[in-house]
Amino acid sequence: MPYGRLDVFFPDGIIKSFLLNDDNISVGRSPGNTIALETDTISRYHMSLTRQNGETFITDLDSVNGTFLDGTRLETHSAKPLIGGEEILIGELILLYHTIDDNPTRPVDVPEEATQHIQSVEATYSVDVEAPEIAVSPGAHTASRVRVTNHSPQTERFIIEVTGVPKEWVRIDRPEIELRSGEDDEVMISFKPARRYDSVPGDYRVYVLARPRGQLENNVVAEVPLRVLPFSGIGIALESREIPPSGAFRVHIQNQGSAPLQLSVMGRDLAAVPRDGRVDGPLSFNIPNSRIVLQPGQRTTTGGTVSARRKRLFGSATRYPFDVLVRTSDASGYLIAQRAYFTQRPAMPGWGAVLLAVLGVGVVAVVAALLLILLAPPPVPQIRAFSADERVIRGTPVVMRWLVENASTLELRVDGTPVANLDPQSTGGVLDTRAYDGPLALSLFAGVSGASRSAAASVFVETPFEVASFTAQPQILVMNTRQTITLTWDVPGAISVRLTGADPATDGIDLPASGQQAFTRDILEPEAQVLLMASNAAGETIQATLAFQTVSAICLADGTVQIHAAPGETAQVIASAQPDEPLMIERRDASGDWLRVPLAGGATGWAQLESVTCAGNFSPDDLLVDAQAPVPPTATAPATRTPTPLPTTQTPPTATSSPTITPSPTRVFTRPPTVPRTSVPPVTPSPTFSG
Repeated sequence: MPYGRLDVFFPDGIIKSFLLNDDNISVGRSPGNTIALETDTISRYHMSLTRQNGETFITDLDSVNGTFLDGTRLETHSAKPLIGGEEILIGELILLYHTIDDNPTRPVDVPEEATQHIQSVEATYSVDVEAPEIAVSPGAHTASRVRVTNHSPQTERFIIEVTGVPKEWVRIDRPEIELRSGEDDEVMISFKPARRYDSVPGDYRVYVLARPRGQLENNVVAEVPLRVLPFSGIGIALESREIPPSGAFRVHIQNQGSAPLQLSVMGRDLAAVPRDGRVDGPLSFNIPNSRIVLQPGQRTTTGGTVSARRKRLFGSATRYPFDVLVRTSDASGYLIAQRAYFTQRPAMPGWGAVLLAVLGVGVVAVVAALLLILLAPPPVPQIRAFSADERVIRGTPVVMRWLVENASTLELRVDGTPVANLDPQSTGGVLDTRAYDGPLALSLFAGVSGASRSAAASVFVETPFEVASFTAQPQILVMNTRQTITLTWDVPGAISVRLTGADPATDGIDLPASGQQAFTRDILEPEAQVLLMASNAAGETIQATLAFQTVSAICLADGTVQIHAAPGETAQVIASAQPDEPLMIERRDASGDWLRVPLAGGATGWAQLESVTCAGNFSPDDLLVDAQAPVPPTATAPATRTPTPLPTTQTPPTATSSPTITPSPTRVFTRPPTVPRTSVPPVTPSPTFSG
């Protein structure tokens, strides 16, 4: 029986899954491995998975590029345990390890300090909650255990709910349990974040709610910490693999992971060889925007130029292969390469060199004679070249390059202020931009024996383009009511913000970078969301989605409540609700004194407002009016008759009363609604936010 599963994510989007059965499994590119992966970016025998005493261990087998476990490089031949949900990086492949049980229902041994014990105020029941013992990566799962104990003298049914994270992340094996007096039982809650870019990493405040069925206000709420780890994903594509004579190329990049991603773009000359401590090849690259930062799900386009180092006037065309490389700036150094080709075409054929050689002999002789005559000048420092990234996002280092000769000191200044003394033998460095914003003037000063030279470069540090905040009030909406919703947003650097799905009057209209908007909406759908799209002066666009939770309008019966066929006491009684039984409210009548409730079999009935107590998350006045409500029958007074004197010996006739309306047999309200999570005042979960 397999004990685990290994999912392998390839850069081209292919996903392969391997069940783990053997106690010793090797992974690498060689066909001799248990799991052979066809890619040149990993070693022949890269890593291994072993099973010992019910535990799974991972070991790096002295691989060239290393094995990274959740972003940390493993030591060679040092086994590390796996518990499920870890992200493994080897070469350009991302691997996700799962335990084989995708919905655990077994008890988990959790340290005592991880357990919260909370008892209700009435002391009729108590709840013990064990927090998840591990952080979870999107696509994997972790579990929490809840134990409910019934202290009341009668049998009770308890409802377990979870708020604070998207509902599709949560699976409760038994949302409702029945306990006799003094009995306790366990419920397992599994958390499995979706493997999407909008599964925002970080610490979540998850709330576990437990309450007896039919009691809206008697809730026990436990806060459970849940840490969601980031995951990495990147996709790139070249516009064309055949580079035009101008040498310009463009590459499209997308951050497919769930965390901001810093990337470096560079070129790799496939014909380059090591020479005198450096790498020399026929091609050179110029990529102005070589450092970029992408938010989760964000796309961008960058590029540069490639050219031949040596200009050739004569000869035939030569086709050079090269790679455009995109590397992440985290500890894993994840690298993706795209192959391209540049063709150098000389201006003249080869025979033109013979003609120019004859003419050049005389010129060379004259120049050589002049050089012998000239006196060698005293050595002075020279700055042959000095360049820097023209635009970077704040927090991204500025990459600088220089070529300095005959210098004994080298100093870097920013806006005239010295910031660093550099090695005169160096050829480049970086500048930390976290403390800067806007245009910067970089100056490089080279000196020797009192003489100095300087060179300048300009850099513009941009404010990161991201959604700083996007919130709504209220955060949870009540079905079948008319509510006013206030949206607040802040997108620094945006020149235009547009909202979709909020108010039709302003949908698609340009709004300021930060602001607030209130709109009124009839809540009729169980799902509601608002999309924010922003653009900046550079033409970049970002978006964020605000998803609302919707819950039913709930009222509790104050006593035995009669349900009428129409909104009036003269209408026939067709059902009844027992004391403290929850009623889901769909509408109110025009007077506001009667509430429409659903019954079993698709029928509806009407209950008096004064006979129920409604939850505090809505006002009955906000309920939508049922314009088609049936009209109750009109009560008619009995006709007045003149009494006829009767003989004293005559038995008086029995008085005839009005017909008595016999109600249908009392029926228990058999369609209890789903109790809204927001019926618990202390809990205010944040709406789902994707940036």
